[in-house]
Amino acid sequence: MLTHTKRYPWTPFENENTEFKEKWCESARTTLIAFANTFGGRIYFGVNDAGEPVGIDDYDETARSVMNFVRNGVDPDMSALVTVTPLVVDGKTIAEATVSLGDDRPYSFRGKNWLFGGVFVRIGSSSMQASRAEIMRMSGDSIPWEERICRNQELTFHEAEKICAERGTAFGPKYFVGYGLTDTMNRFTNLALLVSDQNPEKVNVNRFTGEGGRLEECREFEGSILRQRTDALSYLRELNRPVMQKTIDAAERLDQYPWPPIAVREALTNCLVHHEFGTDFTSPTAVNLFADRLVFQTVSSLPFNVTVEDLYIDGFSFCRNNRLAELFHRLGWMEKVGSGFTEIFAGYAASVRKPSCSTTGRIFRITLPKLTVEGTPAERIIELLRTTPGLGRKDLEEALGLAKTAVATELRKLVESELVERLGTARSTRYRLRPGA
Repeated sequence: MLTHTKRYPWTPFENENTEFKEKWCESARTTLIAFANTFGGRIYFGVNDAGEPVGIDDYDETARSVMNFVRNGVDPDMSALVTVTPLVVDGKTIAEATVSLGDDRPYSFRGKNWLFGGVFVRIGSSSMQASRAEIMRMSGDSIPWEERICRNQELTFHEAEKICAERGTAFGPKYFVGYGLTDTMNRFTNLALLVSDQNPEKVNVNRFTGEGGRLEECREFEGSILRQRTDALSYLRELNRPVMQKTIDAAERLDQYPWPPIAVREALTNCLVHHEFGTDFTSPTAVNLFADRLVFQTVSSLPFNVTVEDLYIDGFSFCRNNRLAELFHRLGWMEKVGSGFTEIFAGYAASVRKPSCSTTGRIFRITLPKLTVEGTPAERIIELLRTTPGLGRKDLEEALGLAKTAVATELRKLVESELVERLGTARSTRYRLRPGA
């Protein structure tokens, strides 16, 4: 097993622009096309899946097979993008095929229709068939999905009207062209479908027990995408109720949340704005709540030449649905420029735990860790009371994500051991550390 990056002239694992093949094979053809359509990359022939060199029997034959395919098996000819170089590693001959990002995308298998299995792109460490939207973007002659004419021209906007009125945002037929809901011929666009009461897309909020266990509850939000965001965010606020903190002299009260509210808001907004609508692969935007994290996921492959690492760069932004983002901006829900990722990370500025972004196939995820202390239940209670004296049992339950009986048992033990003292009675009961504890 490869243990570090300096041993061989390739990264230790397959990724967006690195793939290992023990020999020339059918799947290598797909990878060559995917690299040319996405980021470029390198295929190492004579390397096993663990990244270890095993060598190839005939370098010249491998090089000829690669160049023959990219010249005669791909449309358009991409031979100018590919070079094959021999490497000798640990006494074994390796063929390194380097592929540049092409200017004449999309590249496809010669003789195959673009939309029926001919075009492939790189997503993570996999080469996958390109979606219609991806193909249209590469071809340079596409109309964004949200601007295309909607098949359903019988749309109503009762929920959108109500929400816009609540936000003080003008709404009505005379604004539809400017918002992108209709074209100049008064035909509804796909953006209008998202905003309408007939919107087929959904947002699901799922609650799981433990770190990844049994589904406890599923809330489904339907209707206008404006209503979905409003109601889903309202529900998430209920799940993210703060623990009230007091200073020692009770002069100030602070709110501590399991998850930073700004991060929750921006993560949900980003999932909606960057959702890849109109593709063959459909799935609701979902928020999965576990004991230690919130996971937001949506159907969205990153744009070409954009990697997950780019999202961590302060100020970096991209937008998949520009007209939807403009409408959200009018409603005061997001900045006009910027993806919102900066604000998500800013919510964790004071925490050792940080949010993360990842992709799996066509699913994009934002994971928000819970802002709780680590350790046993007793240790976590002590730490909370050390920084926030005067908490009640329910405050501790919410902060720790533990059941009533578990917290009550730990509190009783701590009181009996004289580490914690009880103040008040009945519902007014509060707890604090004993002096010197």
